[in-house]
Amino acid sequence: MGDVRTLLTFEQFEQLPDDPGKCELLEGELIELPPAKRKHNLRSERLFVLLLATMPELHRRGEAPNLGAPHIEMGYRLGPLTWLKPDVSITHAGQPEGDYYEGAPALAVEIVSESNTPRKIARKVEAFLAHGSLEVWVIYPDRRQLLLYRKGAAVTTHSGRFTSDLLPGVEIDLDALLGE
Repeated sequence: MGDVRTLLTFEQFEQLPDDPGKCELLEGELIELPPAKRKHNLRSERLFVLLLATMPELHRRGEAPNLGAPHIEMGYRLGPLTWLKPDVSITHAGQPEGDYYEGAPALAVEIVSESNTPRKIARKVEAFLAHGSLEVWVIYPDRRQLLLYRKGAAVTTHSGRFTSDLLPGVEIDLDALLGE
């Protein structure tokens, strides 16, 4: 006998209690994660602060006209049965919004922790790219690597310092971001 899954509508998902941890809805499946640990939050915050400082300069130079604002733990409704909350994100410029942003962010960043499974990470990457993300970064702190996904392109693996075409002229130091 296979796994039995209870699928939720978005409306049912919105009515769930506000428990500690992180809940997402992926193709109707409820994904529950425990509260993020301190190191995970610090890594997310470091990246968010870097992007928050970087985006005004990129906009001033006219080098990221298709990008909006950076966020930490922002919810995105990707369709009637999918609502995801990447660790860090950057919206598309002018992205439709209501109670949540509609569609995927331009950049979605997932920092992998012990509670993430490879299958769920892969499904989330696919969902982000299918619904409009330009890039998805999956950071593996234990390997000190970042996997960069783009729709229709080969996955690239980065360590140390790296750049992204999405953020022209910005070099990100993965080691500084990850800390100890």
